[in-house]
This record gives sequence, structure tokens and C-alpha cells, in this order.
Amino acid sequence: MRPDSATHDALAALLRYPCERTVEDAEQAARTLRAACPTAGDALAPFLGWVRSQSLGALEEAYTRTFDNSADRALEVGWHTFGENYTRGTFMVRMRRRLREAGVEENGELPDHLSHLLPLLGRAEAGWAGDLAHDSVAPAVAKIHDALVEQENPWAAVLAAVAHVLAMHERAPRAPAGSWIPSVWPPPPPGAADGRAETAGPAQVPGGVHLACGPIDPAAPGEEVPRE
Repeated sequence: MRPDSATHDALAALLRYPCERTVEDAEQAARTLRAACPTAGDALAPFLGWVRSQSLGALEEAYTRTFDNSADRALEVGWHTFGENYTRGTFMVRMRRRLREAGVEENGELPDHLSHLLPLLGRAEAGWAGDLAHDSVAPAVAKIHDALVEQENPWAAVLAAVAHVLAMHERAPRAPAGSWIPSVWPPPPPGAADGRAETAGPAQVPGGVHLACGPIDPAAPGEEVPRE
């Protein structure tokens, strides 16, 4: 079972630009994780020790150097999932809509930034959140974590803790192999009966977002694709 929203929020706070509360946030995250997900708490420990030894200016410089100047360490999930193309834009539109529905306030980052998606995963319907966590967020987190480990960067510990929390999410129930799925995505083959198509396993849409999350739909009327 997934941890509660406070656990997701605690990790999200450590992935925002540093502020006067960053050390306090790290200490709170360590306490929260020890109760909700001990393996994540253990993973976070090196970061807590490091952040306590840094000035705010040093934290700000390290954050900028780590996340703002390298594509492979960027915290935007859509970038790692789709690259810089139209599909990412529609993904961001969808995430912005979901953030609004879940009551997650945007903080100035793009909608697909981990500091937004973690709070969303802690509040959205469990099955939908589980699919998004496993199909899109966890693969992106693994890529970022590997890049940080290679650099021996202290934020690698935060991404490792995030990965442990994501692993606690459960996917939405799947129809057994050979069952029918709606023909909204993918479209049925010519001649398919009743507008349905048979599948041998979980159906997916481009970019790894599972059918249960819904296909990456175009912007609703009046919505604009977020820009960098």
C-alpha cells in the first residue's frame, strides 16, 4: 500500500530549490520516512548528514549545478519519458489538470516536475497513481538516480528514497490476457467486432503511460501547453 500524502510531500520538499527551511525539511522527511517506509529512511540518511553541513548559499549553488545544467539530471519526468516533443506538451497539460483536480498548488516549476508529481501521487486515486508511478515516474527517477550516483552527488540519496516510496504503489487491476479492452486506444483492427480488440497483456500508450491512466489526450479547450 502506498504511503500517505505527507510522505510524498516530505520528499517533494527536498526536490525544490533550497530555502531557509531545507535542513528542517530534510529532518522532517527523515522522521516521516522512518515511520512510513524504513528502507527509504535509510536511503535518505546520507543526504541528511550532508545537508546539515551546508550553508544555504552552498545548497543553492549545488542544486543549480546538479539539476539545472544537465538534461540527464533534470527533474521533469516528461523530459525523460518523451523527450522534447509534442507528446510531452500534452502530458504536461494532463498533469496540470490532475494537479488542479487533486488540489496540488504549483510552485513555479513545470507541471511534470517531481516536486509536483510526488504530491499528486500521494493524493490521486490509488490505481491511477500506481500506474503513473510505475510506468512513467519510476523509470525517470531511475535515470536521474543513476546520473547522480555516477557524479557522487548527495541528491542521489533523495532519489533513492523516492524510488523506495514509488515501489510501494500498486497498479490498477489488470484484465487477464485474452480479455477485451475498450477500443479508444489503440483503435480496433479493421473488422473487429463490437468496436473492441483482444489483447494478450497490458495495453500501453506511447511513452509508457498505461491504458489505465488514459491515453495522452490533447489539451482541453482553452488550455495551453506549458512552456519552459
